[in-house]
Amino acid sequence: MATTHLLTGIADLGVQVFDVDDMMNLRQSRDAVGGRSVITGNVEPVEVVLKSTPGQIRDAGREAYEQPAFYQFFGQDLACQEVL
Repeated sequence: MATTHLLTGIADLGVQVFDVDDMMNLRQSRDAVGGRSVITGNVEPVEVVLKSTPGQIRDAGREAYEQPAFYQFFGQDLACQEVL
């Protein structure tokens, strides 16, 4: 279940950076925080980063970047033993 409905309240807490999961919509997330927090995340780490070619990773990154987010990173954490 997406937690987008919670973002307004989280932004009200003064959170500076909020990491959204790759399952969340970046536009909805940005709209919910209203510019009060930096949105990061939204690139699926296993299927996109670990199991894809460099070209596919670039395409996924470009697609996420073109969304109205301010900073891009993996939508979840990568385990330390995973080789990129």
